[in-house]
Amino acid sequence: MPTIDVGRRRPPAPLPPNSRELMARRIIRGLPNLNDVVEPILLSLYDNAGFRKLLSAVYDGDAEEGSCAADDFKAAEMLRDKAKSIDPNSLLSRAKLATIVKSMKVIQRRYGASRKQRRNSVGGVEVEIDEAQDAAE
Repeated sequence: MPTIDVGRRRPPAPLPPNSRELMARRIIRGLPNLNDVVEPILLSLYDNAGFRKLLSAVYDGDAEEGSCAADDFKAAEMLRDKAKSIDPNSLLSRAKLATIVKSMKVIQRRYGASRKQRRNSVGGVEVEIDEAQDAAE
């Protein structure tokens, strides 16, 4: 059995000399999922007034296309078009619109900006709505 000299410390591995080599060492636990791909594209489009207008309605009557679902599909189309202009072979570029809409809603919830969260807020603070009582009234 080999003996271990407890008194001597082995020198640690040196840090990578630059960020490029640091990034090359990154441990990836799996491929990025669609949400990871959609988030930076959504954030880059957020300052586009037309895109934000599609996301702003919380009631169908206020939606640009007459329903929030239609607005979601148009926003998803904008996301996919932007992804295609960046990388035509990316996961987002090849995704179906319905899938992109679901991912877009996940990202909006992460930021507290989903239609439901905003509809159920008072002064920017989300409140719990008792849907059974609301339906009875």
